[in-house]
Amino acid sequence: MVDVPKVSAPGAKYSLTAVFDRLEPPLGPLEADYRQHYLGADALQTRTFWLLVALLKVILLAFLLFSKERTATYYLWVVDDIVVSSLLVGLALGLARVTEPDRYDRLVAVVMLALIIDNWVFGVTGPADDYHQFAFDLLLVLCC
Repeated sequence: MVDVPKVSAPGAKYSLTAVFDRLEPPLGPLEADYRQHYLGADALQTRTFWLLVALLKVILLAFLLFSKERTATYYLWVVDDIVVSSLLVGLALGLARVTEPDRYDRLVAVVMLALIIDNWVFGVTGPADDYHQFAFDLLLVLCC
């Protein structure tokens, strides 16, 4: 068994880093090798999630197309569903080309932030009792 040194700064007993270190102990010098080893599995899991979100957006688009309401918000949602699902499929397919964990982390962070903002915009512009929004909220919370 390898003894992993503490990375927290001395005297930082109550810092945010110390709290995160307790939740997931740092691997120290082994971190880079660990991340590189599991990059393929992480990318596959992320790719699966993004494709599921894209599929959900397409399903929501199908529900929208059968809607009788044709307001400006309706067309905004249709364009949003098409653009977001297309981008997610493209990014999911391109994720196989990412070979560095840092680049993977940045890409995932940007896409997740964009999905959260997109979800917020959809929630703000949609009706209060929209079950589509509720389904998407659940998927994002469970998968983030």
